[in-house]
Amino acid sequence: MKSLRPDLLAFLGPMMLIVAAHAIIDAPSEPYFNNDETRHVMTGVFFRDMIADVPMRNPKDYAVHYYLQYPALGLMVWPPLFYGVEGVWMTCFGTSFASAKLLVGVFGFLGGLHFSRLVNRTHGPVTAALALGLLGFSPLVFLFSRQVMLELPCLAIILATIFHFERYLDEQRRRDAWLTCLLAALATLTRFDGVMLLPYCGLRLLMTGNLRLLRRGPVMGGILLAVILAGPYYLFTWREYGSTIAKTAQEGTSAGATSFFAIRNFSYYPFCIPDQIGWFATVAAVIGFCFAFRRSTRRVAGPYFALLAATYAFFTPIAELDIRHTIYWVPALAMFAAIGCTTVAELLKRPKIFVPVSLIVLAGTIYTTWREPVFYVFGYEEAAQYVVKHNRETRVCVMDGFLNGDFIYQVRRHDLERRLWTLRGDKLFYTVLCDPHAGYKEHAREEQQILDLIHRFDPELIVVEEPQLYFELPVATLLRQVLRAHPERFTLEKSIPIRSNHFRFANARLEIWRNHVRNPNRVEKLEIEMLTIGRSLGTEIKK
Repeated sequence: MKSLRPDLLAFLGPMMLIVAAHAIIDAPSEPYFNNDETRHVMTGVFFRDMIADVPMRNPKDYAVHYYLQYPALGLMVWPPLFYGVEGVWMTCFGTSFASAKLLVGVFGFLGGLHFSRLVNRTHGPVTAALALGLLGFSPLVFLFSRQVMLELPCLAIILATIFHFERYLDEQRRRDAWLTCLLAALATLTRFDGVMLLPYCGLRLLMTGNLRLLRRGPVMGGILLAVILAGPYYLFTWREYGSTIAKTAQEGTSAGATSFFAIRNFSYYPFCIPDQIGWFATVAAVIGFCFAFRRSTRRVAGPYFALLAATYAFFTPIAELDIRHTIYWVPALAMFAAIGCTTVAELLKRPKIFVPVSLIVLAGTIYTTWREPVFYVFGYEEAAQYVVKHNRETRVCVMDGFLNGDFIYQVRRHDLERRLWTLRGDKLFYTVLCDPHAGYKEHAREEQQILDLIHRFDPELIVVEEPQLYFELPVATLLRQVLRAHPERFTLEKSIPIRSNHFRFANARLEIWRNHVRNPNRVEKLEIEMLTIGRSLGTEIKK
């Protein structure tokens, strides 16, 4: 039996170690991360249901109806590719949170494979193995490898795109040109960040003097294919959601946002590097980066220089600063850290020292990542199960809370008949645009207005987070005061502690209130204002 090839060992060895580490450190939880995670999971369930229902006659009405019944979707806020794949995956493996996390792991596996193949082409199997280990164990990548977020799937597709692009530059095979353009389109349809491949490819064509390749048939055809695949979605999104995207880029949506091309932006991401890859790898990466400029190594390090430059140029101007945005340059940093280990051995003129230096850097990175707490959140599923079981007089319940997406997802999972509708407090009583600092509008300012809205839609059960998490919103406070001030109408039926090791959820609970006053003339049409698209959406509550 033939032994495994060195390039295959360079991938399998580190990847098996990374997978084993995730299996050991991972902790059960409900979706919670950054709140976006709840939307990413629930939108996969939407695509799963759409595959099952096959709404061929009017898919737009189907999507609007579904969103208003389960208002925790990421449609238009993020591109649809991952959700489509997730929907197919959930059709096969179920709608559990664990199933969605496993899919992210598959993307991570494929991303690691293409990164290993890329470094093996430029620097050989030993460097590829070390770089992959540093990438997989870097704090940022390791964290996002176990969350249902879009960064890792997008990173995986970007790495696959870069591998085929670089191979096309070297060998100019038609297949690689087509695959580069196809994968680039898929990256932009996974997350808007995929557009950063444009400056990357432009830089590499300039660096290698290959601009003439743009006139080649496979390249022109591939670009046309990418435009056909991604263009309609981007035109549609810009028409429906463009003002919000522009606002996010120019002003941000959180209290910590700056402004477009603010002075602070230029230093923010470089100073994030130690938090992204750890100090051990940072020191090694600085050494490797500096010595990669040598004439003998400059050409083969070109893809990694370009990845750093393209990531920095794409994200630095944007007002919304977040350490996760530049996850796409972490592969380049990991590669330079691996080169740094080699460089130390060369400078000391002791080749054998490469192994202990590499082990120190890798072990230090693993230790840094291992020290990071693994958070979990529980309680929303229990609340959803209770509501599904006890909300029988009407088809409507209300949920007001930061993690409303987790509750809505759990309602859908446990309400197999899809009977129950969940009205969000931040759509019914007030509206928030991503973050109250970005946009906040009140629909009820007085106690009677709260009571009138509750009577109008006639929810049987009302669920609230107590106390409010992350943001203290005036109308949400008023809602809780109204529930307590009218014992003749509302009684606290159940209180469920939110079990978590995250400080945000300390001593928090989910209160389930019963609304005793029925309205025989409850409204059967739901219409809510959407600040993101500048208009309202409506549908019939009856199936």
